[in-house]
Amino acid sequence: MRCRTSADFNYIEDSIRDEISPASLEADFKISIGSLSIGMLNGFIDDKDEADAFLKEIKSIQVGIYKISNSEKSDSFLIPQNVEKCMVEKGWEPFVHVRKRNGENVSLYYRQLSKNKSSLYAIVLEPGELVIAEINGKLLNILEKAICEHRLTGVDRL
Repeated sequence: MRCRTSADFNYIEDSIRDEISPASLEADFKISIGSLSIGMLNGFIDDKDEADAFLKEIKSIQVGIYKISNSEKSDSFLIPQNVEKCMVEKGWEPFVHVRKRNGENVSLYYRQLSKNKSSLYAIVLEPGELVIAEINGKLLNILEKAICEHRLTGVDRL
């Protein structure tokens, strides 16, 4: 299933599909939305004012959630080295890599786009599932709002 995700997003999906072969990868959910569509998400959220403060800082999101079938047939559940190389060549900086013995692999990447805009990329691969997600926008503003909100919530509890 192809949706209007970026060429880089599709490259990562295809590289992982090749790496885990003969296991098969099927999209359960795949979406790519820009800022106009993100604003429409507010209609599905109970606390619209609180959500709007966060959603207005997001420029775009791409998410793919995939089911992996026949995982017992595959010897490898690693994020391919060519994916890491591609990410670094495109300006992404890896900042977290977790590889567990149970086959779970998590890689997080960060890229500064401009003074105020940045991107976060997450790839989570395990024998039964793959998740790829990219978020672009004013991520530092989102983090700042989340920290301030947490502090206020903590103070209110006292």
